[in-house]
Amino acid sequence: MSSDNTGATQRTEVFIGGEAATKVCMQVMSESIFKVDSCLDSNAPSITIEFYLKAIEEAMARGVIFRILTHIILKNLPFCKEIMRVGIELRHLDKVKGNFAVFDNKVYLATAIVNESQPIPQVIYSNISTIVEQQQYLFETLWNKAVPAQEKIREFEDGIPTERTEVLHKQENMTKAIAKFFSGALTTLDICGDHAWPSVYGSDIFKMGLIDVNRKARLRIITEITKDNIHFCKELMNLGELRHLDGIKANFAVSEREYIAYGTMQQSSLSQQVIHSNVKEIVEQQRYVFENFWNRATAAQIKIREIEEGIDLGVTEVIHLPTKIQELFINLVLSAKEEVSLVLPTINAFYREQRLGIIRFLRDAALDRKVNVRIITPTNVVIDEMIGSMTPLLDQGKKINIQSIEIVTGTAVTTVTIMIVDRREILTIEKIDDSKDNFLEAIGTATYSNSKPTVSSYVSIFESLWQQTRLYAHIREVNEQLLATEKAKEEFISMVSHELKTPLVPLKGYAQMLLRPKFMGGAEVNERQKNAIDAMNRNIEKLQALVDDVMDVYKLDMGKLKFSMNNTSITKLIHEAISELRPLTRNKKIDLQANIQLNGTVFCDPNRISQVLSNLIKNSIDFVPDNGNGKIIVSVQNYNDNNKDNDNDFKMALFTVEDNGIGINPEKADKLFQKFYQIDTGPTRKHAGTGLGLVICRGIIEAHGGKIWIDNTHRIGAVIKFTLPVRVQENKRERDTGT
Repeated sequence: MSSDNTGATQRTEVFIGGEAATKVCMQVMSESIFKVDSCLDSNAPSITIEFYLKAIEEAMARGVIFRILTHIILKNLPFCKEIMRVGIELRHLDKVKGNFAVFDNKVYLATAIVNESQPIPQVIYSNISTIVEQQQYLFETLWNKAVPAQEKIREFEDGIPTERTEVLHKQENMTKAIAKFFSGALTTLDICGDHAWPSVYGSDIFKMGLIDVNRKARLRIITEITKDNIHFCKELMNLGELRHLDGIKANFAVSEREYIAYGTMQQSSLSQQVIHSNVKEIVEQQRYVFENFWNRATAAQIKIREIEEGIDLGVTEVIHLPTKIQELFINLVLSAKEEVSLVLPTINAFYREQRLGIIRFLRDAALDRKVNVRIITPTNVVIDEMIGSMTPLLDQGKKINIQSIEIVTGTAVTTVTIMIVDRREILTIEKIDDSKDNFLEAIGTATYSNSKPTVSSYVSIFESLWQQTRLYAHIREVNEQLLATEKAKEEFISMVSHELKTPLVPLKGYAQMLLRPKFMGGAEVNERQKNAIDAMNRNIEKLQALVDDVMDVYKLDMGKLKFSMNNTSITKLIHEAISELRPLTRNKKIDLQANIQLNGTVFCDPNRISQVLSNLIKNSIDFVPDNGNGKIIVSVQNYNDNNKDNDNDFKMALFTVEDNGIGINPEKADKLFQKFYQIDTGPTRKHAGTGLGLVICRGIIEAHGGKIWIDNTHRIGAVIKFTLPVRVQENKRERDTGT
């Protein structure tokens, strides 16, 4: 646990059980002030409506804004419509599986995959700021990828339109296509046009169409703003967001589902042909193209002001002379008045800049002129010591901050040195030979600019890198904490296992001694005493089995269960498993048989596969009649998996343990492979067990490259099957039905 800067305790906690999970969800929602962002799988909308709708409506009445992201399917369509009806903003994302929510950027709740119309079984709660920030970032990423719910619902109700791409030439057809395109835009419409396009806005088809779009969707337009079209551009700014891009020649528009393009515009007139497409891949490609243009463009207000006021756009130049680059580098640092941001791509770059005096100049700027200095650089022990020596000099003003970046397999975060001075000037220096110690020998060309758009772009790049390095540091710290916790957990489980097993050995020995007269001074135990000792022995064995099962499950979860693999006879595996359990079946009058239709060897750990067979047979023994009618068959045969290559020498063996017991409810079949699950959970249940046997079986089989499942096609008894890779012996596929 830790505390944030408000003094509140930061923690991560797990709430288990429907009542506890529902209670914490309700409490967090009741404390929400301004927004709740939720990511849900396809089952969750029904839970939202059935269990949380009233609480949501109460929160919305307080002004809380809800955004929900889910996978909309026909099954949950009514619940999604109900969510939208109450005013929640809903979006669709195919096959989203996450179940989490972020409340007011302060609290994060997460659940596993939930069952439709069932209470949430378990909730993870965290108010640790780094975790909440990461999950909010994840939600925003998914939200931006998702589509509005209205669009997905319309696909269900009206049918998905046929994908096609067509070229239109006739004026009438072009006009209809453009008008239909505008009317079909539901939430967003992005337009890219050359310098002549704004004048075309005056035509009725564009003007009325854009006015209609503006009423229901977000409109973004990119064009080249010039003195000739500035009047039209000002009108366009009343309808949507407008940006300027020098020399843009593209003429196209893209909505959520459609793309339309036209050739080079003539002043105040439409193109001679129009291309229209609703093919998903084309639409996505053009949206990507538009976003790239949009991110490079500048706000229309800035360009219009520059044109109207005659503002200088600044200078951008490429410098080839190394000595001039060095001089400019030093002079820019010395001229800084407010802020210097520096990115060094390699450790050698740091050394070169240190020899050149740049690091000293930056330190002096922070100390003497109170310049805010930020440096992103790879570090090592030597650089860390240099940084440490500067820290005492800067403790009071704290005007210098150095973030370390890690280099993975020799790859730097960038190939150039980047420096931004006072957010007004930038200098980027290319390195051509990082092995050189001398600055002049290591560098190539450099680019200097005081253009506002260019400087703003580099400021954005630096801020992004700065945030990434800080986030990486937080993640690394959290990861180290998790590793320490996992190590402590492993040590604890090993200690508990050891402490539990240690006293069991002498207990079992003493219990066996009680049954031997020579250890008891010649005294014979009576029948009642013998039964008590036998019961004690059985319970000691159960406890030993429980400890072993818990350790096996833990090792499987951690991937630390060891296997001694070798080629083992299939027949030997089955007969040894049956022989081991024969006394138990004989006492209960159960018919235990083998039916071997495939001979060969399995590359496996024979002890672990024997453990699987023993677990499955023991389960059957517990549930078949013990009045002479119980029957268990262990069989093996060839298995043709359609998903595998049918190599003549490499096949799958299908092992089956079948009984005529009480069977397994199909609704509970999948849960049998969950930890500690019991079919009969009542206080008077007849069949004991830890609920770990099938979990261990699944882990062992999957580690061998096979799979295990319950065959629900049989109406009588229970049938469990598993597969293993096998090499078949030539001409030895005779049927073995030995008992």
